[in-house]
Amino acid sequence: MENYKIRVTSRPGTTIVEERRLACDHAAVRHGQSLAHAGDKLEVWRGAECIFMSEELGMGRVQGPAYH
Repeated sequence: MENYKIRVTSRPGTTIVEERRLACDHAAVRHGQSLAHAGDKLEVWRGAECIFMSEELGMGRVQGPAYH
């Protein structure tokens, strides 16, 4: 289990930050996707390393770099 920080920022500027222990990077990104809505920006951090960042979510697909 790893510690992750999940940050979801909506267009009006509201930010949700959630810290969780999850099994892997993939589980952390999937959890972040479940918290976000279309148009939100999603960041997932493992410690000091950003493992996923999207500019915005659209229609249920994540736009951004692949995570590992």
